[in-house]
Amino acid sequence: MGKKEYMEILLSQIRNDKAKELVGQEIEAHIDDQAEVYMEFGVDADTAEKKAVRSMGDPVETGVSLDRIHKPKMSWSMIILVAILSVLGLTIQGVSWVQAGEMFFFERQVAYVIIGFVCMLVICMIDYSRIVQHGKLLAVIYLGISVLFCVNSHYYNGALFISLGAFSISWHFVLYLSLPLFGILLYHFRKQSKRSLLIPVGFMVLVILIFWQRKYSTVVLANLIFMAGFVLTYAIAKGWYPVKVKRFIGILWSCLIGIPLVSGGLILSRLLNVRTYVSERLLYFFTGNEQHALYGSWRPIQEILTEVSWLGGVSQMNTHMTDVNGVLSDYVLLHVAASYGVLLLIVIIVLLAFFCCQMFHMSIKQKNQAGTMIGISCGLIFTVQIAEYVLMNLGLIPGTTVFLPLFSYGGSGTVISFILIGLLLSIYRYQNLVTERKAKKRIVVKLIDV
Repeated sequence: MGKKEYMEILLSQIRNDKAKELVGQEIEAHIDDQAEVYMEFGVDADTAEKKAVRSMGDPVETGVSLDRIHKPKMSWSMIILVAILSVLGLTIQGVSWVQAGEMFFFERQVAYVIIGFVCMLVICMIDYSRIVQHGKLLAVIYLGISVLFCVNSHYYNGALFISLGAFSISWHFVLYLSLPLFGILLYHFRKQSKRSLLIPVGFMVLVILIFWQRKYSTVVLANLIFMAGFVLTYAIAKGWYPVKVKRFIGILWSCLIGIPLVSGGLILSRLLNVRTYVSERLLYFFTGNEQHALYGSWRPIQEILTEVSWLGGVSQMNTHMTDVNGVLSDYVLLHVAASYGVLLLIVIIVLLAFFCCQMFHMSIKQKNQAGTMIGISCGLIFTVQIAEYVLMNLGLIPGTTVFLPLFSYGGSGTVISFILIGLLLSIYRYQNLVTERKAKKRIVVKLIDV
């Protein structure tokens, strides 16, 4: 049997078109390498090819085996975990909105979750390598949309929104979408000159400057800067760019940590002397004076937490929830502890921590470095958001612009959270179909049989 006939039979056993292309390249390379080895022992080309084909085994059995390996697969465990967290979040929201007598907001949140879940499944089915392929164009489009957004946006409670008819879109999570794009650009320009590093770094600097001039949330921009620093560190540590690794990483983090420490005191002093919502949040955090409370009817967080028990909350807690929208957006976990007890709060935190660990685990084991980079970016976004949200709800950091994925009230954050999860699921789904292109290596096998 010749190579052409063998390949036709083998590939007919494989159902996925992309898998056929990948497997075809691999098997043909193995046959050619093996044929070369036979020819070195004096076998003519035609006989060498036939012997190499025979050494590959039965084409049907080999094809069926490769079909099982090289096929899209779903991470059902992650989907089930996301579903559990979503249902738990909706249940907490539903009870609160019913008590407040405002079912409209709960119905709207249910719609957000359904839309987001559908978006997650759709994106999961799309091959993420297509996004990587058009990463440069997407980065340019993102910058253009960012400029237009900032020009036509307005502020509400420190967050930047743009109105589209009856809907308002927050740029909070949309801003974080620049991080996966940054990772894709780092991947595109790897293994080139030092100057090529300026393109992905320049993209991220432009994103930050666009929103900095709009006086956007300092915390959100700081989060983005530090997450971009981690992504860049990963790329440099992997040897993607011809720089001295230790020196580059040392200078990078000296700047990322040193500059904020030097300027932080001046900024904090200015904020505390200016009567803004930011200074009110900081004063409330450091003094506990309800005069400066973000939600005036809420008692200091520490006081609430000292009253809760393992299975029971604070009595008459609803009297401290005049702004239900704000509570279910920024203080869901504090509300859980106050209404249902510490045990449920711990369960939710453990589930969220496991969720973040799963994201990094799925990302790091990818064969394709672009998939790993995108996955790490998504994992960082969720981990930083969840960590800050937990710390804020426990009263360990001042109130700031944060969003708890799958739990907080809000359309933009909910839908974009599901989109990022869908992107991660796509990376997992196609992990055996998208691999790095490697230089062809010749395999030498010593043979006795001629």
